Amino acid sequence: MQIVCTTTRAAAAVLSILLGAHLRPGYEFRVTGPMPPSTPVYFSFSAPIAAYLVEQLQAIPDTTIVESAA
Repeated sequence: MQIVCTTTRAAAAVLSILLGAHLRPGYEFRVTGPMPPSTPVYFSFSAPIAAYLVEQLQAIPDTTIVESAA
């Protein structure tokens, strides 16, 4: 699964939720971007995350969740 944030405000909200759930950057998830600054911020996960977190993340404006193909 990957989360794409088109604004830095959305990326900050996603990061806040992930850290609040005690997920560790570099272990459970990775953040990529923005380089150059106009590109989206990507959150990639090494394992599936809990359904309640997915629901919270879906509610954030300017955020898209992309399911990876198996």
